[in-house]
Amino acid sequence: MLNKIGLLCLGLLFFGVINTANAVVINQTLNQTTQGELLNYNFTSLPGSDGTDGFITVASGPGDTFDLSTDNDEYFDLIFDGTTAGRYTCQNDVPGGIDLGCGGSSSLNTFSLVLSFSDIFTDFAIDIPGLIADGSLTIGVDFGPQVNPGFNGSTNQLDVTLAYNSNVPEPGTIALLGLGLAGLGFARKKKA
Repeated sequence: MLNKIGLLCLGLLFFGVINTANAVVINQTLNQTTQGELLNYNFTSLPGSDGTDGFITVASGPGDTFDLSTDNDEYFDLIFDGTTAGRYTCQNDVPGGIDLGCGGSSSLNTFSLVLSFSDIFTDFAIDIPGLIADGSLTIGVDFGPQVNPGFNGSTNQLDVTLAYNSNVPEPGTIALLGLGLAGLGFARKKKA
């Protein structure tokens, strides 16, 4: 009987040690209110990454359209803690621009850009998990000088989502770890 209790406790302890990932999904929304504006999304109090791939999504808000299509000054640069990671546009005519594949008319566009941490590292040599390690990350969206905030004086909503697995254990994992340790202590005390 004692061996079964000890094995059960070891199993709970092992499960608690290997099950430490916790999903982190944080969304922030800002509004573009002026032409050519820089929007900074400041993510703070972030737990460290567990090293698996995560994602960053930049998307136009529900029902909002952006003027990103008709000339070379209609684009946005994506910036991670001060380092630029590409120029994005809805047309192929922006020098060095990455086409977003926007939906909409020639001047009103909706978009959703999804970048994995590994793609950001491969394409731009930016280590997002390394940047998150200090507990914060600033994602900048710097609109080109001709990108208007909307038509008829309106504003445009832009959503940025950060999603990854953290290396901080879930409360249930900590409870299992504690239960496993307590059970091992109890089994050892009973044996003596």
